[in-house]
Amino acid sequence: MFNKLKLGAKLAAVFILVSLIPLGLVSAFAYTQFRGAMKRQVHAAIEAYSESVRGQLNSWIAEQGNDASVLSTTRDLREALVCLESADWDASSPEWLQMKEDVLDPIGDVIAREYGYAFVFIMDPDGTGVWSNAKVIEGADLSTRDYFLGAAADRIAYSDIFWSTVVTDNVIVTGAPIHEVAGSRRIIGALGLGMSISHLEAKLQAGLESLGKSADAYLVATDGTFLTNTKHGVYSKDAVLKERIDTEATRLLAQEIAARNIDQTRSLEFLNYDNEMALSAISAVSLGDYLAGLIVELDAAEAFADANRMVRTLVIGVGSVAVIVAVIGLFFGRRLANPLSTTAAMLRDIASGEGDLTRRLTATGGDEIGDMARWFNAFVEKIQTVVKKVQVSSDEVTGASARLADIAQEVGNASLQVTSAIEQVALGTGEQGKMSGEAAQMTSELSEVIDSIAAGAETQGKSASSMASAVVSI
Repeated sequence: MFNKLKLGAKLAAVFILVSLIPLGLVSAFAYTQFRGAMKRQVHAAIEAYSESVRGQLNSWIAEQGNDASVLSTTRDLREALVCLESADWDASSPEWLQMKEDVLDPIGDVIAREYGYAFVFIMDPDGTGVWSNAKVIEGADLSTRDYFLGAAADRIAYSDIFWSTVVTDNVIVTGAPIHEVAGSRRIIGALGLGMSISHLEAKLQAGLESLGKSADAYLVATDGTFLTNTKHGVYSKDAVLKERIDTEATRLLAQEIAARNIDQTRSLEFLNYDNEMALSAISAVSLGDYLAGLIVELDAAEAFADANRMVRTLVIGVGSVAVIVAVIGLFFGRRLANPLSTTAAMLRDIASGEGDLTRRLTATGGDEIGDMARWFNAFVEKIQTVVKKVQVSSDEVTGASARLADIAQEVGNASLQVTSAIEQVALGTGEQGKMSGEAAQMTSELSEVIDSIAAGAETQGKSASSMASAVVSI
């Protein structure tokens, strides 16, 4: 196909290829390097945010543990449980009811207000709720709850995230043992502090704007169930413990949690729950006695927005260069092709017998095309000179042939006269008849020679005429 193109088009194509191939390679290399640098930068920012959130989670859990540890040692709580124990754990005793009204209810209000807990409650040694600022807990059997079992084992214990009908919210509860007296190992009850997960979500997502508008952070369980809502998308409301997702990130986190690889961050690029490509940092984090998966992500479209703008700029730039190069290529292609086209047309006319040997090419350049034009003009000039000489010679041959034909005609007429005279003499005498016969024979032979000369002259004249016509046609 390329061979069928005109020279101008070929030169334009060569110009475009020679200029665009290096430009395209350089542009592709620049884009790849720029995109790689942006990817590393975004991953570094996401990892830094993930580490910061992980530290905040650890601090948040530690704060709840510290709060539970400190509040469980307050004298008012110990004295309240001692009072209940002295009433044989009768929650309806007047002493206990008065203690709740005068001491525990004010303490509960302060704890909820100052520390931000959704509810506070106390359990007896059997795990029964004996007091709470949320009255529905009183009398409830909490003996099987993980936070009570841990507290009964004389340690700070945490529940997993669960739905609380008390506050109609998802919460995590911290339990702490209450000892009879300071320094005693005898446990007379347990303190429970319930914190809403909305506080945890707020800590996770507080600084996401620093990463980008589409940045998100959320916690998932081993099976991909949401432990917090997302900031964006369909899982931003009422997804906790109700919705689960299955992505590359959740599958990897399940492996990390099973291996208990805590506080190790992994970066990856994957399709998120919205089926959009995202850059992410994932890590297994500790929520007290349980592990969860932390995912911090940013949409790839936003992360690579500058790179995509760079692509558009490069495409526009390369396209503009292609147009300019094509115009320049066509211009120079025509400048180079026009003399060649003129030369080819003249050669075609000469080959077909219709050439004008007086025409000449314009030879102004000092390049190879100019040299070709000058040598072509010299070639045509030589052909014209040869043709002129041939035409002159043809004219001369034609004239000579005509004169020779005239002479042959005159000789023929003279031979006829001689023959007639000889025949008359032959009639006079026999001897003379014999001589006249010989003379007649000689005359006949002479006549044949003359006829042969005439025929040759005529043939020569026709050949000369044909040659002249051929030369004229050239």
